[in-house]
Amino acid sequence: TQRSDKGLALSSRNGYLSPEQLEEALLLSRVLKELAADYVAGGCDNEQLEILEKNAISKMRQNGWQPDYLTVRRQQDLQLAKAGDGLVVLGAARIGSTRLIDNFEE
Repeated sequence: TQRSDKGLALSSRNGYLSPEQLEEALLLSRVLKELAADYVAGGCDNEQLEILEKNAISKMRQNGWQPDYLTVRRQQDLQLAKAGDGLVVLGAARIGSTRLIDNFEE
């Protein structure tokens, strides 16, 4: 995923966003990074992951987003991760009428 200097995932969908929404769009990548950090810090408990995902979704909603999903998965096959697995953090959410997606590998 290519990113702007500020960290926003570059996408043609960004053209649908107002200048204010472009600034707000940075929240998606920040929340995904926080989700990954919290998951790694808390160990690889899938019950804990569910709580972390709900908290991340709640944070997005509090900022006016409509999230579809925010999750941490195993890079290899997108199944639930286990200790030692390479991770990928995935998210999709709407800001206004525009659906943005982002991901990064941990």
